[in-house]
Amino acid sequence: MKKVKQAAAVLTAFLSACLLVSCSGGGHSASSGQKASSSPVDQTSGIAEDTPDAQVVHEEMDRRMFNNLADLEDASDAIVECVGQKKLGQNVGTYDNPKLKENLPTVGYTFWGMKVTKVFKGTVKPGDQISFAQAYYLWTESDGVTKRICSTSQKPVQVGREYLLFLLHDENHNNYVAAGDYQGKYAVPSDELKTKGLAGTVTQSDLDMYDDEQHSEIQSIYKDVVQKYFS
Repeated sequence: MKKVKQAAAVLTAFLSACLLVSCSGGGHSASSGQKASSSPVDQTSGIAEDTPDAQVVHEEMDRRMFNNLADLEDASDAIVECVGQKKLGQNVGTYDNPKLKENLPTVGYTFWGMKVTKVFKGTVKPGDQISFAQAYYLWTESDGVTKRICSTSQKPVQVGREYLLFLLHDENHNNYVAAGDYQGKYAVPSDELKTKGLAGTVTQSDLDMYDDEQHSEIQSIYKDVVQKYFS
């Protein structure tokens, strides 16, 4: 269970650090003479929610993956269908780099407001609004180039689109993250996509995933998801 909750634990630790530094009004000393700060930074102002022109940069992140749908369901605190409502903002940890004389990012999350429409597991109810955290954030460099820094294989939520989510709950901050990262987030599919899912011919792009890594196991999991939840 400890490994299963890893994604939620990482988010909890990060947000707790943000709250601590924000309340204290300062940072703490880090290695190499850098001054670390986990205070929230929001650079979303004036940037479109889907940021189609942002340069995508992928970073590694520890995550627990599942071999089958049954394990994914068992690990999830909630399984819901919901609609993307709006971007709530982002929270980015930063540090001061004395050599570059810049404030640089370390890790961050973007938070989306989602309206629950159907519940398969968990204590949430249809009509509830939940906060869904994705492990990416927008960062504008000193040269004006905006980048989407991703520690996830999921592409961002789209406003108005309906999703099936397998969720882990961060109780300390009342946020949710997808169990198994990309394994826990699926847009409600068209009939054509259902057919491809049952045939085992879906691509990562079909499932709103980046192609930075190959995830062959998603075929069998998605086939089971279609048969159980989308038939």
